[in-house]
Amino acid sequence: KDPHVPVEVYYQLAWVYVAKGKWKMAEDSVSRFLVARPRSADGLYIRGYALFRLGKYEGAIAALQKSLGMKNDHADAHKILGLCFFQKNENELAERELTTAAQLDPRSAETQYFLGRYNYSINRFDRAQQVFQAAIKLDPQYMKAYDNLGLTLDALGQPDAAQKAFHKAIDRKSV
Repeated sequence: KDPHVPVEVYYQLAWVYVAKGKWKMAEDSVSRFLVARPRSADGLYIRGYALFRLGKYEGAIAALQKSLGMKNDHADAHKILGLCFFQKNENELAERELTTAAQLDPRSAETQYFLGRYNYSINRFDRAQQVFQAAIKLDPQYMKAYDNLGLTLDALGQPDAAQKAFHKAIDRKSV
């Protein structure tokens, strides 16, 4: 750490690394920021998100829970925490966090998509269909939601509807 660099620069730099998908650099930069600002809910969120992307789920869970302890209405923190629990096969916790994220940000097609993936993974196909359709309603260009809706409809024994969803996914991928 350079003593001449304001600590907020490390926070901003962490966001730049997040935007570029440089997860280790984001985690390193936000860690420098958190030395000076250990109670920054947003800094802890960045750390949790970076650790999640690095596959370090225990560390991500710890950072995200600490962040949410200070700022419980952070929808993205709940979403990433839910995805961490999902990766660890802690299904009840994953569902709780993803549902909370969807309630806090009902306009997030991505959160609906992940909630659909969760429901699909536990063979709750009717619920998965509803959630994927909600994601598509929020973002009609969401290719992955159409693709997963197709998988869900196939699992529900609706091959014609599944084929239509897959074609819509293909149409959106080529855009």
